Amino acid sequence: MSRCLIILAVFIIISCSGNKKDRVRPAEILSKDSLSLVISEIRIIESMLSINNQSHGQDSTKRLVKSYYDKLFDKYQITDSIYYKSLLFFEDNPAEMEEILQQSINILVRKQSEAKYEPKKP
Repeated sequence: MSRCLIILAVFIIISCSGNKKDRVRPAEILSKDSLSLVISEIRIIESMLSINNQSHGQDSTKRLVKSYYDKLFDKYQITDSIYYKSLLFFEDNPAEMEEILQQSINILVRKQSEAKYEPKKP
């Protein structure tokens, strides 16, 4: 009897887990490419806020946070809720999330190489 329950439990677990690669992305969830772009821009914002915090203090930085994120979400015509739901959706599949994060790193590297930095001459 207990053996049958164990076998039944295993079948239930296997059938409920499903193959996460075969799941369909709901319409309100960002595509991998869009999420990569948003994540890369968030990293830029976070860097700017960190520099601002060091230069001007926490009070100044707190005032900028909402403004920067509102502009970012407006740019991509999304809400913070859509962004967080998209993160949660892809976090269920580590391989997909790794792909998204690697793509966002590639975007940042490309932007860095395109940026022209000329040190100030004394």
